[in-house]
Amino acid sequence: AIDPAASEPTGSHGRWPLLWVLGLRAAASPDNGLWRLPRLGCTYADDVRILQGAVRGCQVLRRTEVDWQLVIPHMGEAKKELAEANPLVQLPYVVNHVTGEVVAQSSAVYLYLGRVLGLGGRTRQERLANEQVLFSVHVMWTQLRDLVYPEPGAKGRDPVAFRVALGEHLKVVVPDNYERLEAWLRLRCTPFVAGRRPCTADFHVWELLDQQETMAKRHFYDSPLSNYQLLEEYYCRFRA
Repeated sequence: AIDPAASEPTGSHGRWPLLWVLGLRAAASPDNGLWRLPRLGCTYADDVRILQGAVRGCQVLRRTEVDWQLVIPHMGEAKKELAEANPLVQLPYVVNHVTGEVVAQSSAVYLYLGRVLGLGGRTRQERLANEQVLFSVHVMWTQLRDLVYPEPGAKGRDPVAFRVALGEHLKVVVPDNYERLEAWLRLRCTPFVAGRRPCTADFHVWELLDQQETMAKRHFYDSPLSNYQLLEEYYCRFRA
């Protein structure tokens, strides 16, 4: 939720959510609709420990017999209220307290924030590039989601099986995605995915790269970026 009068944010597992990165100040209470989903990869206890102290206000991580689950108190109540302004509302969403706009769905939120904050591209070509990369990496996000939040009966629902599934993911899925991103950066010849300045897609790309780097390191696999020079340089450049 965009709220200029809100308090300073608390730490978020070593990474700032997009709203924080862009320099906005947002309130983290169950009443204002701020969505602070932990990074993908918190299925097991060793990953959940990274998140200790990061979950505030509207989220609780709860241990069940088979898995970790994300519980969001008051979401039902908030959804009813927000649905009056936007019947399509669901997590994630952003509320603009200046205009009253309620925008839902991940990619729509990225596009909206890009327009509001001037991070959607300065030229027509940059806007096209930003939008294409944004929707392309959403596929990467779903692949990573399926890895760390497997369906009942799927591979990876215990720590040993997860490490095996992660190895397969890094060997088969990641190279296919990284080759496309490497080729994109080579074609564009720009420091960031759309131009010479970061756009909203860069935040999404970098976070996915960083999550897979972190998981590979934690489970003693080689860096997924080691064979992709431009992408590795991009990862370090954006982080700096």
